[in-house]
Amino acid sequence: MGWDPVPGDGLFYTEHPVQGSLALAIGLIGGIALTVGVFGKCSGGDIGDCEAIGNATTIVGSALYGTSYLWDGIGSTIAAKKYKKGN
Repeated sequence: MGWDPVPGDGLFYTEHPVQGSLALAIGLIGGIALTVGVFGKCSGGDIGDCEAIGNATTIVGSALYGTSYLWDGIGSTIAAKKYKKGN
């Protein structure tokens, strides 16, 4: 569950709602920024500046989404292993 493309859900299912909410929020912001950076169109004006902003948005979005994805995957995997040991 933690390694699917939705950040935060694995943490919810392993009873870590605060971490899940934070991972979801960070992942949502990162996913939107990544989408805008990749699919945003530059028109009119100075295209060089627009492309630079698009590249920066893509990098920041990737970093945020990737971090939340890893946080969810690793955190929920660790929590599931602890739960399994306890039962």
